[in-house]
Amino acid sequence: MSKRSEVEPTSLSSTTTSEIKIFYYIDHEDLPYLTKLNVTGLPRLKDFKNALGRN
Repeated sequence: MSKRSEVEPTSLSSTTTSEIKIFYYIDHEDLPYLTKLNVTGLPRLKDFKNALGRN
């Protein structure tokens, strides 16, 4: 399963919570999936995996 992702930060302030939208594709599907993260500071791969329920 190949994945390609793009991160679109709304805000990168380290003192406030920001909403990060992550668009990603799975295999050869035409439409991307969207996951939103509410994080303080910079997003990490761990945050994305937790949002997907994968640890």
